[in-house]
Amino acid sequence: MNLLIRTIYLYLFALVGLFLFVFSTVSLVGAVLDRYVWPQEFVRYDYQVPVAEKQGTTLTLEEQREEFAKQQNNEFKRRINQSAPGAVVGWLLWWFHWNWIKRDRRQKREEKAASNI
Repeated sequence: MNLLIRTIYLYLFALVGLFLFVFSTVSLVGAVLDRYVWPQEFVRYDYQVPVAEKQGTTLTLEEQREEFAKQQNNEFKRRINQSAPGAVVGWLLWWFHWNWIKRDRRQKREEKAASNI
């Protein structure tokens, strides 16, 4: 019974680590592709500066471009900061548990071979 629970634990956590690694890596690659391969175009909007600033003027085209560039940069950083740690932790989780599984299998084979001699 104890061996069954241990086996289920090892395979379950190896699977969770693998899924975390795959999904985080896909998100990371997507962020890089969105940033460098298919960048989003700037679209000009005539919107008002917030009333709290009491300027009441529309933002110039250059100010809109600057704001857009800041938003794109912040979005890229956010996506990288969310996906990179997940990819690293997922890989480590999978690697640790999968090596543990391989070690257990090797020991079982060696014990079986030793008992057959």
